[in-house]
Amino acid sequence: MTLRPIPRLRRTAVLAASAAVAFAAFAQTPEAVFDKLSKRYSYVGDAYYGRIVVCTGTPNAGTPGRFVHDCRFGYFDTAGQRAIPLQFDYASDFIDSVALVGIDCDGVRKFGYIGIDGGFVIPAEYDDAMIPQSGFLKVMRKTDAGKMYGYLSASGETVIPLEYPDIMKPSEGFICAARGRWVEKEGRKRIDGKYGYLDYAGNTVIPFEYSDAHSFRNGMAAVAVPGKYYDKWGFIDTAGRMRVECKYYRAEGFSEDRAAVARVIGGKLRYGFIDPDGEEVIPLKYFSVRGFRDGYTLVSEFVDGGFAPFYILDKWGNSQLRYPLYDVNDSGRYGHMTAAVADSTGLLRYGMLDKYARQIIPFEYDRITIFTEWDPKRRQWNEVGIAVKDNIEYSFDIYRGRRN
Repeated sequence: MTLRPIPRLRRTAVLAASAAVAFAAFAQTPEAVFDKLSKRYSYVGDAYYGRIVVCTGTPNAGTPGRFVHDCRFGYFDTAGQRAIPLQFDYASDFIDSVALVGIDCDGVRKFGYIGIDGGFVIPAEYDDAMIPQSGFLKVMRKTDAGKMYGYLSASGETVIPLEYPDIMKPSEGFICAARGRWVEKEGRKRIDGKYGYLDYAGNTVIPFEYSDAHSFRNGMAAVAVPGKYYDKWGFIDTAGRMRVECKYYRAEGFSEDRAAVARVIGGKLRYGFIDPDGEEVIPLKYFSVRGFRDGYTLVSEFVDGGFAPFYILDKWGNSQLRYPLYDVNDSGRYGHMTAAVADSTGLLRYGMLDKYARQIIPFEYDRITIFTEWDPKRRQWNEVGIAVKDNIEYSFDIYRGRRN
């Protein structure tokens, strides 16, 4: 990876094309159309189903939120002709041939869905709604009992009635939901009721008997039952059988046959990993852990004051580096992470690793920052970086890592 000095008075980064999935509808869109629209509108979306969403009004970074104000939304076709007038107070890209739109009704935002001809397929009568998820449309109405969620089909039929205060997105044939109401308890909001699981037709397939629950991931779901002092977490399978005893303070979903769990040990929360049989394959001794990705996880140890040391472990807990890392930022979209190591004087020097713990920028810089920039010509987000050494800034491009 080549780093280039940046002129002191002109802080720019040279962008390189990152590997990205190109949608067919977007690939056929002339760049001139997007350039023309970008000059006229504060936001221009991508092309899906031959429609490009635009909005005029207050500029927004990224996609405008559902409750954004002072904007009008509409759609153009891929030839640059207006297809649907700017008549909405919110509008999304088209997904599964429908788009989520919002209209202000007497000062209250209501949501519905339109088809590619601009006509409503589901009226704007909901207090909130989400973009399609696995072919379902999540909607919400406010009631005397609080906010109630459910799912509609693309044709507007009610699949899951709007009677659940908490409902998660469909996953592996199941929908995790809760019955009851939200209450303030021990300084945080939680459901005063029970969680269970529905199938995609709305039938209860795993009873509502858990104090908390997560969606299914890789055939297992984390569920909780009341304990003496706090909920205790374990795992069930798709038949509702308890696979891992509810004995943990926290539990995350399985990824690559590993799930992060935590217990209170010596008055402190300590994390580790279990396998699908409930065996603790990585001891519960870490201050924090990240979920497994490409066979590796990032864990940290607790330190009173100063930076916590981080380690990269494989699925059996073996360290992939001979030295600890500090001040780790693993938010890179391709798995890259910036980190620091201590030199012989104890001074932290920054570098970069790829997702396989291979060093791609040496640990010799005073600071490294990764950030994302929008490339209007390519119409994609590109990840770039700035490294600083002896008050000189260097730019570099970040490419998708490939394992040789």
